Amino acid sequence: MSEKKNATIKDVAKSAGVSISSVSRYLADSQSIRPLAAYNIKKAIRELKFEPNAFARNLKKRHSDGIGIIVPFTDFFFGKFCAAVSDFFYERKFGAFICESDNDPDKERFYVQALLNLHVAGLLIAPTGHNSEFLREIVDRHRNIVVVDRREDIGCEMVAMDFEKNAFILTRHVLATYPCDRVLLLMGGQGAHMRDALKGIKHAFREKRASFAKVKLVYDCFRFVNVSEAVREFAGGIRDGERPVIMALGSSIMEDTITVLNQCGDGMPRRVDIAGFAMRNIIAKLGFHFPCVMQNPDKVGTTASELLFGKIADVKGKRKRKNGMFYEIEPEIRLEK
Repeated sequence: MSEKKNATIKDVAKSAGVSISSVSRYLADSQSIRPLAAYNIKKAIRELKFEPNAFARNLKKRHSDGIGIIVPFTDFFFGKFCAAVSDFFYERKFGAFICESDNDPDKERFYVQALLNLHVAGLLIAPTGHNSEFLREIVDRHRNIVVVDRREDIGCEMVAMDFEKNAFILTRHVLATYPCDRVLLLMGGQGAHMRDALKGIKHAFREKRASFAKVKLVYDCFRFVNVSEAVREFAGGIRDGERPVIMALGSSIMEDTITVLNQCGDGMPRRVDIAGFAMRNIIAKLGFHFPCVMQNPDKVGTTASELLFGKIADVKGKRKRKNGMFYEIEPEIRLEK
């Protein structure tokens, strides 16, 4: 027995007594054609059990009811961020395609192009910091793009906290409060946001007339193995009477740091002072307090979503483009230990 073929748009048009273009218009906007024709098309779709090919429709109309999200990772901060964005767009009948670049510039370029080939209605990108020229060219051709969490000026709106300012405030407090005999500074990648944070940290050292030579800087700490190696080496070098500081700039980095210190034994978490960037739930999970810049992924997600949705809804491009406009998300800063 031969398998029954699925109904096509041509079958629907024939059954409803209308043109194929009328069915296409109905599928895009049911109110765009006359009521009687719309009724007949709806009836034919139900009787024939017709299922529209959404991908083919997107190719034809040159955009989809979906948005693309490209982030370095999908845990901790960016997991919460993606949840906020997908909820926002779900309420507006948009799907979300979430891609994890792993902070790899090649992956980032691939996902940007792949999502554009799917004709997504817009993109939210947390850039790696290594594709600025490529992304500027993309922004020149596609207006519905917003940068998140990183202050990477590629010609579109950016939504993030001011890493330089907040790193300065945190470091100034640490230098004024703790002995800081030595400092281990654990950072993520080397994108614009981490470069800005480092500027703020060095500014605080200059203001306090402290030597930055006492700082051991370790990048790529979004990987546990790198955090483990750095923290164990640092902890192993603590001398009697010395009071060092570990600054971990990121929720995952902070959690990994505490995990490794606990593994070191000998009450190690109590032998060092700790400060950094983290989210509120991570602080509660770790079970103790430390000077902290508390990042707000929900606020970043909803603010970026509102901006992107405004651009998508402005189908004729009447709104003046705000090239490089920075929308600062103020974190909660807790300086008490």
